[in-house]
Amino acid sequence: MEKPIISRLDKGSEYILRLEGALSEDIDFSETQFPNEGTLIIELDQLIKINSCGIRNWIKWLEIKKPDQLKLIFRNCPKIFIEQLNVIKGIIPKGSIIESFYVPYYCEKDDSTKKVLYKLNNDFDKKGIKQLKTILCEFCQKPMELDALEHKYFAFLART
Repeated sequence: MEKPIISRLDKGSEYILRLEGALSEDIDFSETQFPNEGTLIIELDQLIKINSCGIRNWIKWLEIKKPDQLKLIFRNCPKIFIEQLNVIKGIIPKGSIIESFYVPYYCEKDDSTKKVLYKLNNDFDKKGIKQLKTILCEFCQKPMELDALEHKYFAFLART
């Protein structure tokens, strides 16, 4: 497996950190510095795998490095990240904002899947999901099903 890539783009007081590949023992946060203030947006849509060593390094990095005055936003969180967020305490610091995340859908008839982006204030808020989106299968045009247990998949919303 290729080594994970961490890239950062600075836009004034807004900083975008993009993770690509695996959050695993191969990820090295030692060179990844937090800005002292402003907003740090962590883009996760290219995250393809997570393991326990990667989670441990991630949590340690966030605990030690994050300044208190830095606003932390998580964007385009994939299913694998949401699943970890639901079971591991401290995966994101208290006060962090989940701006958007992917929701998995499935069509049994065509055995097809689709990930659908849900956005803060449009599709969900602090209370939870406003309403599940109706997604049509691109093959049979029938409504797709949520490919997760609703109460478990969206549990993180009550805690963030």
